[in-house]
Amino acid sequence: LRGHYVSEIPSRLFSHLFKLEQLAFKHSDLVIDNSLVIDKEAFFGLANLISLDLSGNDIKHLDPVTFVHTPKLKELNLMYTSLNIDKEFFSHLTNLKKIRISSYRLS
Repeated sequence: LRGHYVSEIPSRLFSHLFKLEQLAFKHSDLVIDNSLVIDKEAFFGLANLISLDLSGNDIKHLDPVTFVHTPKLKELNLMYTSLNIDKEFFSHLTNLKKIRISSYRLS
């Protein structure tokens, strides 16, 4: 979904894609001064997701339970986001092997 205009990833958007293993949602063409809003249940149903790329998006916040429905997630790319990461953010990412982060703030 690279380069598409997106301002929100709503709840259960991908729930019918239960076999999906990789999702790249990077560099969305957002309106200036607008941020990508990701619902805490946006990735509901993606139990087989292994790799998620959200890089290059203006993401301000991700709820710590956002990845509760992605138990197999091993790779997460959050490079070049405006994300404030809470210390509880990683608690549900028990299988995470690789995370790419830069230009972020850890709370």
